[in-house]
Amino acid sequence: MYDVTACQCNFPSQLIGVWKGADRGDMTFVNSTYIQFYKVTIPGVSAFHFYCEEQNSAGTLYYLRAEQTNNIFGLIIKFYMCLEIHVVDSDIAYYYQLTEHDPYLQDNMVGDSTNSATFNKVCSRTLVSRNFITLVRDGSIANGSLRKPCPEDLLAKFGNVSIQQYGNENTSTCSDTVLDACTDNTLINITYNDTCTNSSDKTLSDLGVYRCIHEITDGSDTYLSIWNDDPGVTNPFSCLAFKRNDDIIYATETHKFCSNKTTSSDAETGGVKLVIWDVITTTEEDLCNRHVLSTEAPYSLVGLYALLFVPFVVMIIVTTLFGRYWFRKYGCACRKLQFDRQKIEPTINVT
Repeated sequence: MYDVTACQCNFPSQLIGVWKGADRGDMTFVNSTYIQFYKVTIPGVSAFHFYCEEQNSAGTLYYLRAEQTNNIFGLIIKFYMCLEIHVVDSDIAYYYQLTEHDPYLQDNMVGDSTNSATFNKVCSRTLVSRNFITLVRDGSIANGSLRKPCPEDLLAKFGNVSIQQYGNENTSTCSDTVLDACTDNTLINITYNDTCTNSSDKTLSDLGVYRCIHEITDGSDTYLSIWNDDPGVTNPFSCLAFKRNDDIIYATETHKFCSNKTTSSDAETGGVKLVIWDVITTTEEDLCNRHVLSTEAPYSLVGLYALLFVPFVVMIIVTTLFGRYWFRKYGCACRKLQFDRQKIEPTINVT
């Protein structure tokens, strides 16, 4: 059960505007309560507009009602869905579809003809962290305002990339491929060898250039939303699920976004599996590969405490040596202190 804020529903002000989504394409947050052009997969329908009806007390889970209805045999069908939305910054957001998939509607929505839909009935799907759907503000890629550094485990040049297409996991293509996320730490730049000319042998990017957008760690895997820089691509989003073991990265690339079951080891239908290794370390790359080359122990407060303690010890030593020097030269200071002594004569009473 969710703690619901009744009769109140407002999207964050940062969402106002047009966004490109990894799942449904462009959608527009017109104002704090109204979304336009949310594409749906209901047969015969292209898009709905949604009103924000209710939200949870945390202000991230939204119960939405479609502006459009459908008349089926005299019954007026209203449509509802539930989204959990998170704003990363002015150019990046992501959401979860938290309504169960309806096999009749063929979408993550509830159709209701009896006014029985409620917040908890519609927002009933279990959230899985890796299943986030990325939103990028329209124009932020083109104008350069979106420049997000890639995760640290990717920040290196790798001299070998094994590419395995879904269904052909035992066959690697495009040998001697190089992956560079060091020269520009906001990009993953894949350089295919000269003989790798068939698009079906490559990753999901023909050019091999991706922009890092947003990542989430779920278990031992990192799930990174990336933007394919291929010109003219219909949906530029992919999800890179990866895990780094020492200097080897195991990864899968899935079109659009990662499903509930995506991992770094098994490619999904239409995706690719990658094994990335052979870190290239040259002088100009040392800074980028610092987490690979460094053998220093992790940062500890012990060192800081030692720095504070050393001057105190030095002060004690200097004071002791100075005291010994003074004693040898001048002797005990108490000897230098003389007190006047008065001789007390006995009093004799003469009678």
